[in-house]
Amino acid sequence: MIYILHDNKKWIVELKKHLDENKLEYKEWFIDDESSVLENLDLDGVPPEGIFYNRVSASSHTRGARYSLEDSRALVEWLGSHNRRVINGRGTFNLETSKISQYLALKKVGVKTPETYIATNKNAIIKLCENKFGNNCIIKDNRSGSGIGVKRVISRDSLVEYLCSPSYVPPIDGITLVQEYIESPERYITRVELIGGNYVYSVRVDTSNGFNLCPADECNLTGKSKFTIIKESPHPELIEKYRQLAKNNNLDLCGIEYIVDGEGDTYTYDINCNTNYNTKAEERAGIKNLAVNKITELFKTGDK
Repeated sequence: MIYILHDNKKWIVELKKHLDENKLEYKEWFIDDESSVLENLDLDGVPPEGIFYNRVSASSHTRGARYSLEDSRALVEWLGSHNRRVINGRGTFNLETSKISQYLALKKVGVKTPETYIATNKNAIIKLCENKFGNNCIIKDNRSGSGIGVKRVISRDSLVEYLCSPSYVPPIDGITLVQEYIESPERYITRVELIGGNYVYSVRVDTSNGFNLCPADECNLTGKSKFTIIKESPHPELIEKYRQLAKNNNLDLCGIEYIVDGEGDTYTYDINCNTNYNTKAEERAGIKNLAVNKITELFKTGDK
C-alpha cells in the first residue's frame, strides 16, 4: 500500500491517475489544520505496512493550513521510529523549511549561491538592502514556495512603501533573506529534476512575468507555457554536485533551481524537496509521464 501525505489535492492529480492506471493501491493522508490523521495517532501504536510519500509543501501555510507541515513532520517522525520507508522523509524537512539550510547544504558540495544576508525585522531589511547592495537586490522569505515573499528591490523608497503596505506579509518564521540580484540576460532560470538521486531532465523557466515558478499544470493558468524541457543538462558538473547533495540529505526527489548571469556563471538559489512536474511540457518534449513513471518506480521497488 502507498500512502500519500499531502496538503494540496491539485498537486497530486496526475500522480493518482498514474497509480490508478498501474493498478497500484494507495490512500491519501490529507494533512491540514482540520486533519484527523494526527488526532487518531497513538504513539504506542504501530503504523500500517507500506511506502509513505511525504508530499507536504513549505508553502502549505498560504493555503489555509498553518500547521500542515509541522503536523506532517510529527507524523513522519512516528513512521521513521518504526522504520517505515518514507520517500522524502525526516531529512527533507530541514531543507524544505529553510533556505538558509539549503544554501549551507549547497556550499558544502561546492555549489555557488548568491550573496545572502539574514534580516529579522523591517529596519534590518532596509539597512541591508542599502548598505550591502545599494538597493539593487532581492528579498525573500526563508520559508517559502511558489514565489511567496520574493520582491525585487530597486530603490529605498519603493522598498519602504512595500514594507509598510497591506500587501507585505511577514515571513512565517520571522526570517527574511536579503540577496544579491543575479540578472540573466535571457530572462530564464533552469530547474534540475532529480528522482531517486538520478538526473531526469532540466526545465527552462521563463521568468519575464515574475517569480512564481511553480511548474505544476494547475499553476500555469495563462495558457502560454513558460516551461521548456531540456533532456541533456548544459552543466553536467553541476548535476553531479546536486546528486551529492541529494545523497547527503536523503532526498529521494527534488527540483533544484539555478540562474546563469551575463558572464556565464551559475548561481543556485532554491531547492524544492517536493517538486511538481509539468505534464504538458513533457508531452512537447516527447517524454510524456517520465517523471511520474520514475516516482512510481520508487513505490514499486522501495529503493532509495
